[in-house]
Amino acid sequence: PRWVRVASRSAGRPVDLRALTPSCLESRPEVCLARAAGLRAGRADLCLHPGSVMGQMFSGPTPPSYRFTLDFEAEPAASMSPATGDDINLKALLARTKDALIQIQGYKSCQVAVKKAIEAPKDVQINTDAAAALQDNITAVKSWYDLAEDMAVALPQVVANISRQGAITTSPELAAALAQLVAFMYRFDQAKLYESGIQNDFSGYRRVMNKCSGVALPLDESAASVVSMFVAQPGPFAHRLGVAFQALGADSRLVLAELCNACCGTIDRSKGKEPAQKMDGFGSSVDFCRHVMVGCIILYDRGSKSGAFGSRDIAVVKCCTAAKKRGGADTASLCNALKYSTATFSTSPDRVQEILGD
Repeated sequence: PRWVRVASRSAGRPVDLRALTPSCLESRPEVCLARAAGLRAGRADLCLHPGSVMGQMFSGPTPPSYRFTLDFEAEPAASMSPATGDDINLKALLARTKDALIQIQGYKSCQVAVKKAIEAPKDVQINTDAAAALQDNITAVKSWYDLAEDMAVALPQVVANISRQGAITTSPELAAALAQLVAFMYRFDQAKLYESGIQNDFSGYRRVMNKCSGVALPLDESAASVVSMFVAQPGPFAHRLGVAFQALGADSRLVLAELCNACCGTIDRSKGKEPAQKMDGFGSSVDFCRHVMVGCIILYDRGSKSGAFGSRDIAVVKCCTAAKKRGGADTASLCNALKYSTATFSTSPDRVQEILGD
Protein backbone atom coordinates (compact mmCIF):
# COMPACT_ATOMS: atom_id res chain seq x y z
CA PRO A 1 0.00 0.00 0.00
CA ARG A 2 1.03 3.57 -0.59
CA TRP A 3 0.35 4.57 3.03
CA VAL A 4 1.64 2.52 5.89
CA ARG A 5 1.19 3.22 9.61
CA VAL A 6 4.36 2.32 11.51
CA ALA A 7 5.64 2.94 15.02
CA SER A 8 7.67 6.07 15.59
CA ARG A 9 9.19 7.59 18.71
CA SER A 10 7.61 10.91 17.78
CA ALA A 11 4.24 9.73 16.50
CA GLY A 12 2.40 6.79 14.99
CA ARG A 13 1.43 8.62 11.83
CA PRO A 14 1.09 7.29 8.25
CA VAL A 15 4.25 7.67 6.18
CA ASP A 16 4.42 7.84 2.39
CA LEU A 17 7.58 5.83 1.85
CA ARG A 18 7.75 6.62 -1.87
CA ALA A 19 8.00 10.32 -1.20
CA LEU A 20 11.18 9.99 0.86
CA THR A 21 14.73 10.39 -0.39
CA PRO A 22 17.83 8.72 1.07
CA SER A 23 18.73 11.97 2.85
CA CYS A 24 15.60 11.60 4.96
CA LEU A 25 16.82 8.41 6.57
CA GLU A 26 18.87 10.10 9.27
CA SER A 27 15.92 12.16 10.47
CA ARG A 28 13.07 9.70 9.90
CA PRO A 29 13.44 6.69 12.22
CA GLU A 30 9.95 5.51 11.32
CA VAL A 31 11.17 4.74 7.80
CA CYS A 32 13.94 2.57 9.19
CA LEU A 33 11.46 0.79 11.42
CA ALA A 34 9.22 0.16 8.43
CA ARG A 35 12.12 -1.32 6.48
CA ALA A 36 13.09 -3.49 9.47
CA ALA A 37 9.52 -4.81 9.59
CA GLY A 38 9.84 -5.93 5.97
CA LEU A 39 7.85 -3.14 4.34
CA ARG A 40 8.98 -2.11 0.89
CA ALA A 41 8.77 1.11 -1.08
CA GLY A 42 10.27 -0.25 -4.28
CA ARG A 43 13.45 1.76 -3.61
CA ALA A 44 16.81 -0.04 -3.54
CA ASP A 45 18.49 3.01 -2.04
CA LEU A 46 16.21 3.04 1.01
CA CYS A 47 18.92 1.73 3.29
CA LEU A 48 18.52 0.51 6.85
CA HIS A 49 19.83 2.82 9.56
CA PRO A 50 20.97 0.56 12.41
CA GLY A 51 21.01 3.26 15.07
CA SER A 52 17.31 3.94 14.58
CA VAL A 53 16.05 0.38 14.52
CA MET A 54 14.82 -1.02 17.82
CA GLY A 55 14.46 -4.74 17.98
CA GLN A 56 15.39 -5.61 14.40
CA MET A 57 17.64 -8.42 15.60
CA PHE A 58 14.75 -10.23 17.26
CA SER A 59 12.79 -10.82 14.07
CA GLY A 60 14.85 -13.84 13.03
CA PRO A 61 14.47 -17.42 14.23
CA THR A 62 15.99 -18.68 17.46
CA PRO A 63 19.64 -19.72 16.86
CA PRO A 64 20.05 -23.52 16.60
CA SER A 65 22.61 -23.42 19.43
CA TYR A 66 19.76 -22.57 21.84
CA ARG A 67 18.78 -26.24 21.60
CA PHE A 68 22.31 -27.59 22.09
CA THR A 69 22.79 -29.86 25.09
CA LEU A 70 26.23 -29.64 26.67
CA ASP A 71 27.63 -31.77 29.48
CA PHE A 72 29.23 -29.15 31.71
CA GLU A 73 29.96 -31.77 34.34
CA ALA A 74 32.27 -33.57 31.93
CA GLU A 75 35.99 -33.49 32.63
CA PRO A 76 37.42 -30.35 30.94
CA ALA A 77 40.30 -30.74 28.52
CA ALA A 78 43.58 -30.95 30.43
CA SER A 79 45.57 -29.27 27.68
CA MET A 80 45.27 -27.90 24.18
CA SER A 81 47.61 -27.54 21.23
CA PRO A 82 46.92 -24.21 19.49
CA ALA A 83 47.67 -23.60 15.84
CA THR A 84 50.83 -21.75 16.86
CA GLY A 85 52.88 -21.65 20.03
CA ASP A 86 53.31 -24.04 22.95
CA ASP A 87 50.65 -26.33 24.40
CA ILE A 88 48.32 -24.66 26.90
CA ASN A 89 47.95 -26.41 30.24
CA LEU A 90 44.23 -25.89 30.83
CA LYS A 91 44.18 -28.10 33.91
CA ALA A 92 46.71 -25.89 35.67
CA LEU A 93 44.92 -22.76 34.53
CA LEU A 94 41.59 -24.00 35.90
CA ALA A 95 43.25 -24.92 39.19
CA ARG A 96 44.55 -21.35 39.48
CA THR A 97 41.05 -19.97 38.90
CA LYS A 98 39.75 -22.02 41.82
CA ASP A 99 42.54 -20.70 44.05
CA ALA A 100 41.77 -17.14 42.97
CA LEU A 101 38.08 -17.54 43.83
CA ILE A 102 38.94 -18.91 47.26
CA GLN A 103 41.30 -15.98 47.83
CA ILE A 104 38.86 -13.24 46.85
CA GLN A 105 35.91 -14.81 48.64
CA GLY A 106 37.94 -15.02 51.84
CA TYR A 107 39.70 -11.67 51.42
CA LYS A 108 40.47 -9.80 54.64
CA SER A 109 41.33 -6.14 54.28
CA CYS A 110 44.20 -4.56 56.24
CA GLN A 111 42.65 -1.12 56.58
CA VAL A 112 43.53 -0.74 60.25
CA ALA A 113 47.25 -0.99 59.51
CA VAL A 114 46.89 1.22 56.43
CA LYS A 115 45.03 3.88 58.42
CA LYS A 116 47.80 3.98 61.04
CA ALA A 117 50.39 4.44 58.29
CA ILE A 118 48.40 7.27 56.72
CA GLU A 119 48.17 9.03 60.08
CA ALA A 120 51.92 8.65 60.67
CA PRO A 121 53.54 9.02 57.22
CA LYS A 122 57.03 9.65 58.60
CA ASP A 123 57.09 6.81 61.15
CA VAL A 124 59.25 4.11 59.57
CA GLN A 125 58.18 1.38 62.01
CA ILE A 126 54.46 1.96 61.52
CA ASN A 127 54.89 2.00 57.73
CA THR A 128 57.00 -1.17 57.93
CA ASP A 129 54.32 -2.88 60.00
CA ALA A 130 51.70 -1.86 57.43
CA ALA A 131 53.80 -3.23 54.56
CA ALA A 132 54.27 -6.51 56.42
CA ALA A 133 50.52 -6.76 57.10
CA LEU A 134 49.78 -6.16 53.41
CA GLN A 135 52.24 -8.73 52.03
CA ASP A 136 49.82 -11.63 51.64
CA ASN A 137 47.08 -9.50 50.11
CA ILE A 138 49.40 -7.84 47.61
CA THR A 139 50.86 -11.22 46.68
CA ALA A 140 47.32 -12.46 46.00
CA VAL A 141 46.52 -9.42 43.86
CA LYS A 142 49.70 -9.96 41.88
CA SER A 143 48.70 -13.60 41.28
CA TRP A 144 45.30 -12.43 40.00
CA TYR A 145 46.98 -10.06 37.57
CA ASP A 146 49.25 -12.86 36.31
CA LEU A 147 46.24 -15.15 35.95
CA ALA A 148 44.36 -12.52 33.92
CA GLU A 149 47.34 -12.15 31.58
CA ASP A 150 47.62 -15.91 31.11
CA MET A 151 43.88 -16.21 30.49
CA ALA A 152 44.09 -13.40 27.94
CA VAL A 153 46.50 -15.61 26.00
CA ALA A 154 44.75 -18.94 26.52
CA LEU A 155 41.05 -18.11 26.24
CA PRO A 156 41.09 -16.64 22.70
CA GLN A 157 43.09 -19.67 21.55
CA VAL A 158 40.59 -22.06 23.13
CA VAL A 159 37.79 -20.26 21.32
CA ALA A 160 39.69 -20.25 18.02
CA ASN A 161 40.44 -23.97 18.40
CA ILE A 162 36.76 -24.79 18.96
CA SER A 163 35.85 -22.60 15.97
CA ARG A 164 38.20 -24.55 13.71
CA GLN A 165 36.60 -27.84 14.77
CA GLY A 166 33.05 -26.62 14.13
CA ALA A 167 30.22 -26.10 16.62
CA ILE A 168 30.84 -26.29 20.36
CA THR A 169 29.12 -29.69 20.45
CA THR A 170 32.05 -31.19 18.51
CA SER A 171 34.54 -30.21 21.25
CA PRO A 172 32.84 -31.12 24.55
CA GLU A 173 36.03 -31.14 26.63
CA LEU A 174 37.20 -27.78 25.30
CA ALA A 175 33.67 -26.39 25.65
CA ALA A 176 33.63 -27.48 29.29
CA ALA A 177 36.99 -25.77 29.90
CA LEU A 178 35.82 -22.61 28.15
CA ALA A 179 32.61 -22.56 30.18
CA GLN A 180 34.51 -22.89 33.46
CA LEU A 181 36.88 -20.05 32.54
CA VAL A 182 33.98 -17.77 31.57
CA ALA A 183 32.09 -18.65 34.75
CA PHE A 184 35.19 -17.84 36.78
CA MET A 185 35.49 -14.45 35.10
CA TYR A 186 31.90 -13.61 36.02
CA ARG A 187 32.17 -14.85 39.62
CA PHE A 188 35.52 -13.21 40.32
CA ASP A 189 34.45 -9.83 38.97
CA GLN A 190 31.21 -9.98 40.96
CA ALA A 191 33.18 -10.69 44.15
CA LYS A 192 35.58 -7.84 43.34
CA LEU A 193 32.68 -5.39 43.06
CA TYR A 194 31.68 -6.03 46.66
CA GLU A 195 35.17 -5.95 48.17
CA SER A 196 36.34 -2.34 48.26
CA GLY A 197 39.16 -3.32 50.59
CA ILE A 198 41.17 -4.72 47.66
CA GLN A 199 41.68 -1.37 45.99
CA ASN A 200 42.11 0.41 49.33
CA ASP A 201 44.79 -2.08 50.38
CA PHE A 202 46.64 -1.65 47.13
CA SER A 203 46.55 2.14 47.42
CA GLY A 204 47.84 1.78 50.98
CA TYR A 205 50.64 -0.47 49.79
CA ARG A 206 51.80 2.12 47.28
CA ARG A 207 51.85 4.70 50.06
CA VAL A 208 54.08 2.68 52.37
CA MET A 209 56.29 0.72 49.96
CA ASN A 210 58.97 3.43 49.90
CA LYS A 211 58.72 4.26 53.60
CA CYS A 212 59.43 0.86 55.15
CA SER A 213 62.57 -1.05 56.05
CA GLY A 214 63.52 -4.72 56.21
CA VAL A 215 60.42 -6.05 54.41
CA ALA A 216 60.53 -8.14 51.22
CA LEU A 217 58.09 -6.27 48.98
CA PRO A 218 55.94 -8.38 46.60
CA LEU A 219 55.97 -5.62 43.95
CA ASP A 220 58.39 -2.87 43.08
CA GLU A 221 57.33 0.61 41.95
CA SER A 222 57.04 -0.16 38.24
CA ALA A 223 55.17 -3.46 38.73
CA ALA A 224 52.82 -1.81 41.24
CA SER A 225 51.93 0.85 38.67
CA VAL A 226 50.93 -1.80 36.13
CA VAL A 227 48.95 -3.93 38.59
CA SER A 228 47.18 -0.85 39.98
CA MET A 229 45.55 -0.32 36.57
CA PHE A 230 44.23 -3.90 36.74
CA VAL A 231 42.91 -3.44 40.28
CA ALA A 232 41.24 -0.12 39.40
CA GLN A 233 38.83 -1.84 36.99
CA PRO A 234 35.39 -2.71 38.47
CA GLY A 235 35.56 -5.98 36.52
CA PRO A 236 39.30 -6.59 35.99
CA PHE A 237 39.01 -9.97 34.27
CA ALA A 238 36.20 -8.89 31.95
CA HIS A 239 38.20 -5.81 31.01
CA ARG A 240 41.41 -7.70 30.27
CA LEU A 241 39.74 -10.57 28.42
CA GLY A 242 37.51 -8.17 26.49
CA VAL A 243 40.62 -6.47 25.12
CA ALA A 244 42.04 -9.86 24.13
CA PHE A 245 38.82 -10.85 22.36
CA GLN A 246 38.86 -7.73 20.20
CA ALA A 247 41.51 -9.41 18.05
CA LEU A 248 39.23 -12.38 17.27
CA GLY A 249 37.25 -12.77 14.07
CA ALA A 250 33.50 -13.24 13.75
CA ASP A 251 33.82 -17.06 13.54
CA SER A 252 35.57 -17.18 16.90
CA ARG A 253 33.05 -14.85 18.52
CA LEU A 254 30.33 -17.20 17.28
CA VAL A 255 31.68 -19.80 19.71
CA LEU A 256 30.86 -17.48 22.61
CA ALA A 257 27.40 -16.90 21.14
CA GLU A 258 26.76 -20.65 20.81
CA LEU A 259 27.88 -21.28 24.37
CA CYS A 260 25.69 -18.43 25.59
CA ASN A 261 22.63 -19.72 23.71
CA ALA A 262 23.17 -23.30 24.86
CA CYS A 263 23.29 -22.14 28.48
CA CYS A 264 20.15 -20.06 27.99
CA GLY A 265 18.34 -23.07 26.54
CA THR A 266 19.41 -25.19 29.52
CA ILE A 267 18.10 -22.57 31.94
CA ASP A 268 14.77 -22.29 30.11
CA ARG A 269 14.30 -26.05 29.93
CA SER A 270 14.96 -26.31 33.67
CA LYS A 271 12.28 -23.63 34.25
CA GLY A 272 14.57 -22.11 36.85
CA LYS A 273 14.52 -25.14 39.14
CA GLU A 274 17.80 -25.98 40.82
CA PRO A 275 18.83 -29.66 40.49
CA ALA A 276 19.87 -31.43 43.66
CA GLN A 277 23.28 -32.35 42.21
CA LYS A 278 25.96 -29.69 42.65
CA MET A 279 28.95 -28.97 40.44
CA ASP A 280 32.34 -28.84 42.11
CA GLY A 281 32.92 -25.22 43.12
CA PHE A 282 30.10 -23.79 40.99
CA GLY A 283 26.83 -24.60 42.75
CA SER A 284 24.11 -26.27 40.67
CA SER A 285 24.42 -26.83 36.93
CA VAL A 286 21.67 -24.26 36.33
CA ASP A 287 23.48 -21.72 38.47
CA PHE A 288 26.64 -22.44 36.51
CA CYS A 289 24.78 -21.91 33.21
CA ARG A 290 23.51 -18.53 34.41
CA HIS A 291 27.04 -17.35 35.11
CA VAL A 292 28.37 -18.69 31.80
CA MET A 293 25.50 -17.15 29.82
CA VAL A 294 26.00 -13.67 31.26
CA GLY A 295 29.79 -13.99 31.10
CA CYS A 296 29.62 -14.85 27.39
CA ILE A 297 27.44 -11.81 26.68
CA ILE A 298 29.90 -9.57 28.54
CA LEU A 299 32.88 -10.95 26.60
CA TYR A 300 31.09 -10.87 23.24
CA ASP A 301 29.96 -7.31 23.90
CA ARG A 302 33.44 -6.12 24.86
CA GLY A 303 35.10 -7.97 22.00
CA SER A 304 32.78 -6.85 19.21
CA LYS A 305 32.52 -3.33 17.80
CA SER A 306 28.76 -3.69 17.35
CA GLY A 307 28.25 -5.23 20.78
CA ALA A 308 26.20 -8.21 21.91
CA PHE A 309 22.77 -6.61 22.09
CA GLY A 310 22.67 -5.97 18.35
CA SER A 311 23.97 -9.39 17.39
CA ARG A 312 21.92 -11.95 15.51
CA ASP A 313 24.23 -14.68 16.82
CA ILE A 314 22.90 -14.37 20.36
CA ALA A 315 19.30 -14.97 21.44
CA VAL A 316 19.44 -11.67 23.31
CA VAL A 317 15.81 -11.42 24.43
CA LYS A 318 15.74 -15.03 25.61
CA CYS A 319 19.01 -14.57 27.54
CA CYS A 320 17.88 -11.35 29.21
CA THR A 321 14.51 -12.91 30.06
CA ALA A 322 16.25 -15.96 31.54
CA ALA A 323 18.44 -13.69 33.69
CA LYS A 324 15.45 -11.66 34.85
CA LYS A 325 12.83 -14.37 35.38
CA ARG A 326 14.93 -17.45 36.04
CA GLY A 327 17.94 -15.98 37.76
CA GLY A 328 17.13 -17.47 41.16
CA ALA A 329 18.98 -15.87 44.05
CA ASP A 330 21.39 -14.22 41.57
CA THR A 331 18.72 -12.34 39.60
CA ALA A 332 19.82 -8.86 40.69
CA SER A 333 23.52 -9.60 40.13
CA LEU A 334 22.91 -11.14 36.70
CA CYS A 335 20.80 -8.21 35.51
CA ASN A 336 23.22 -5.64 36.91
CA ALA A 337 26.13 -7.38 35.18
CA LEU A 338 24.31 -7.22 31.85
CA LYS A 339 23.59 -3.54 32.37
CA TYR A 340 26.83 -2.29 33.88
CA SER A 341 29.57 -4.76 32.88
CA THR A 342 28.83 -4.50 29.16
CA ALA A 343 29.90 -1.61 26.95
CA THR A 344 26.80 -1.15 24.76
CA PHE A 345 23.79 -1.66 27.04
CA SER A 346 23.04 2.08 26.99
CA THR A 347 22.33 1.82 23.25
CA SER A 348 20.58 -1.54 23.39
CA PRO A 349 17.04 -1.94 22.01
CA ASP A 350 14.16 -0.68 24.12
CA ARG A 351 12.85 -4.21 24.57
CA VAL A 352 16.09 -5.33 26.23
CA GLN A 353 16.11 -2.30 28.52
CA GLU A 354 12.50 -2.98 29.48
CA ILE A 355 13.26 -6.60 30.35
CA LEU A 356 16.25 -5.67 32.52
CA GLY A 357 14.60 -2.61 34.05
CA ASP A 358 13.75 -2.39 37.73
